[in-house]
Amino acid sequence: MVVLDSTTERPVIVCSFTLPCNSFRLSLCVFLRVAGDPVWIGVELLVRTIVGGLFIAAGFAKLSATAQWRQEWVASYELIPGPLVRPVAAAVPLVEMVTGIWLLLGAFGPTSVWVAVVVLVAVTVAVISALMRRLGVPCGCFGTLGELISWRIVVRNLVFIAALIGLALHGLTATITILVAPVQVSVMAMLVVTVAMVARRQSRPAQYTELVPAAIIPFDRRRVERPPL
Repeated sequence: MVVLDSTTERPVIVCSFTLPCNSFRLSLCVFLRVAGDPVWIGVELLVRTIVGGLFIAAGFAKLSATAQWRQEWVASYELIPGPLVRPVAAAVPLVEMVTGIWLLLGAFGPTSVWVAVVVLVAVTVAVISALMRRLGVPCGCFGTLGELISWRIVVRNLVFIAALIGLALHGLTATITILVAPVQVSVMAMLVVTVAMVARRQSRPAQYTELVPAAIIPFDRRRVERPPL
């Protein structure tokens, strides 16, 4: 449904959707403030949906895996000191889901995009570091079923980073900034908690050893032969 903002005379899209959560359903009404060229709005929403969706899927997949798998995955990059492996492994999927939902909603305007850029840059640096040291480790993009890291992932991330920077510099045109800050935070928090609850319910610790491809299971930090740069 499209209505007019009485203060700005600009169209506002009202999106109502329902999320299943155990024995009840969570109904949310999201307000998107829309202003600008329709073509640009379409491009912006496409980029935010793709990148935000990938963030949410990646976080969901990691949270559905076992805590041991997440810790071994983080340790396999050989970048985090031992005592920090557990907290980092616990934080990564939550950071990804928060970033993805934040980006999709456009809460607080361009800030959501810059946060996504920072997270993507950090991930890309970690992947490049592992590739330079010829580490054969999984990217963790989709949990235990993810592929091994490669330069293709680096290129993909750089394309996403460039697209997001373009959005941030231009300014977002379809966001929930029409809502006051506490409400924006509340909407994000409800979505993150709901997705996290569903992800944890999907966790099947006893089955992951059988599901993971043999090429991805070992986290033995083995060096792999890769063509020179």
